[in-house]
Amino acid sequence: DGYGLDGVYAANRLATASCDVHLDALIFGLSFVAVIPQEDGSVLVRPQSPKNCTGRFSADGSRLVAGLVVQQTCDPEVVEAELLLPDVIVQV
Repeated sequence: DGYGLDGVYAANRLATASCDVHLDALIFGLSFVAVIPQEDGSVLVRPQSPKNCTGRFSADGSRLVAGLVVQQTCDPEVVEAELLLPDVIVQV
């Protein structure tokens, strides 16, 4: 394809990961995929479970304008969080 999407699909192993994303959408009603630009011009595509994600939709409901991913750590009292905004990712 002229956009390089076949390479993105292969590099991020989406043939396998997309099955989980679609299954989550069927079970939970929505699913999340983070697409993160890399310094070399490529993109990292990370499927995210709707059990540990939430987001804020645009006024017309067509897309997310912000996302929050929360992950448990080995310490049950500590979590890692990523706030995904259009121009920046904040990790805490």
